[in-house]
Amino acid sequence: MKYCHPIRMQFKKETAELAKEETYVADERIKKLEKTVIIVYEQNSDVFVSHNVLLTMINCKLCNAITPTSSLQICYVCGAEPKPMNSVDEIVVRDVDVTNHRFELSALHAWIRDFKCLLHLSYRLEIKI
Repeated sequence: MKYCHPIRMQFKKETAELAKEETYVADERIKKLEKTVIIVYEQNSDVFVSHNVLLTMINCKLCNAITPTSSLQICYVCGAEPKPMNSVDEIVVRDVDVTNHRFELSALHAWIRDFKCLLHLSYRLEIKI
């Protein structure tokens, strides 16, 4: 059985160029992945597993470095700034860069933010004994 381990480790200053370079290296390695073959002896057959790897566990700083957005306050999917975010009508008609959807939902941040939202909702509930 294989375990998760760091793919690559470097001691370099974190820059936008380095982030783009490392993303390119990771994407190239993902493209070269081969199907995994599992041999089932009892049934005398093979199971083929293909892999679909996405870069989802990245922070906003890295996401902004590898996408055209330059600020943490600009949405990397639609390019909206904070002020238009308050207008649903403006956001709905914006063009969306679908290639950036692969960075859209970090599982770590989604769980943290969802739980935080549930906590804030529970603070407003009346306690019933």
